[in-house]
Amino acid sequence: MTIHETRESSTIHLECVQDGLSQGHLLIRQLEPKLWQVQEWKAPQHSAECMSEIIRALRALGLAEQAQFLSNNLNTPVNNLLEQAGWHVAKQKALVERSLLQPLPKVHVSFQWSSLEEVGSAEFIRVLLIASQGDPFQTSTPQTAEQDFAALVEYAGTRFDPSRWFIAAQDGQEVGVLLPQMYADRSDTGTLFYLGVCPEFRGRGLGRALHAEGLKQLQARGAANYQGSTDLRNEGMRHIFALNGCTEVRQQWFYEGAGT
Repeated sequence: MTIHETRESSTIHLECVQDGLSQGHLLIRQLEPKLWQVQEWKAPQHSAECMSEIIRALRALGLAEQAQFLSNNLNTPVNNLLEQAGWHVAKQKALVERSLLQPLPKVHVSFQWSSLEEVGSAEFIRVLLIASQGDPFQTSTPQTAEQDFAALVEYAGTRFDPSRWFIAAQDGQEVGVLLPQMYADRSDTGTLFYLGVCPEFRGRGLGRALHAEGLKQLQARGAANYQGSTDLRNEGMRHIFALNGCTEVRQQWFYEGAGT
């Protein structure tokens, strides 16, 4: 029994083949270059050999590609398959939604704004890195900041607009960053790629104010819906979501393999 791997666009197809006949297959969708999700897993119920070959192929993919798998459930055959292949749950996220057709939160905090387009990428990355300092749920470092920023730009796709990502200031001092983003494949839905408050300005309610401003920006760009997410352990961000009228709709689990 052998595994045939084929790739087309954003899908990876692993097929167990024996004597020219398919014995089962695994279909993986690439949500992002390094974030995958199993779309379909089919194999004969008692085919231990097929299962073993798929597990071997998954383990090799984990080592070679260093991607994560996203799962919307925990107790499924897919989760069992990932775990047998050596993948483990690395983090959980809470997902929220909010209608932007309803009245937005009123937060009486004012900012001065400078866009990525105005300041350039080097300056923007510098402030973005400051705003992420001490954030246990943001993993950028001075060594990876440019690469992490490039990944955000790539993920924004055709809807990337450098005039819409901002540095926030008060009285001439940089206090945070705000990255409102419309989804490339959903014209009525937006998110915030990141918002962060610089360390010395935390604890003043600026996180909530930045989030509220982000909702306002998305609404002005034609979004009818907002979707957001954060690490399940990030109680501060989950509190901001609740204060600004967002509803937690589900949770997600992220698996990492031996090579990540």
